[in-house]
Amino acid sequence: MVAILQKITGTINMSNYPPLKSDDNSMPISDIKANLLNRFLCAQTLVNDEKIELPKEENTSDICTLSEIIITIHDVQDVLETLDTSKATGTDSINPTLLKQASLAIAEPLCKFFLSIAS
Repeated sequence: MVAILQKITGTINMSNYPPLKSDDNSMPISDIKANLLNRFLCAQTLVNDEKIELPKEENTSDICTLSEIIITIHDVQDVLETLDTSKATGTDSINPTLLKQASLAIAEPLCKFFLSIAS
């Protein structure tokens, strides 16, 4: 919202915006303004759902659980070997080239790790 106001007014300094008023009290501090605006917007989106009936639960017997998933060493190795080495490292900071080149050595421990999480 600030970015839109900045584009319209051509200003960057927040002090150029007039203070918000609540119950005839001026709100000059940014945190107070943000909380006031948040409360206002939340009040606009309240939905009275007291009399709304939830949908009936469908038959869940067909839903798979993690423990039913079968992961093989070959599956893990296939995924590792198809990694795009032109991509940047992820949040784990492990280079995809390293994972791809080490796929034979790390496929089995990774498979065991994934299966332990699923069970």
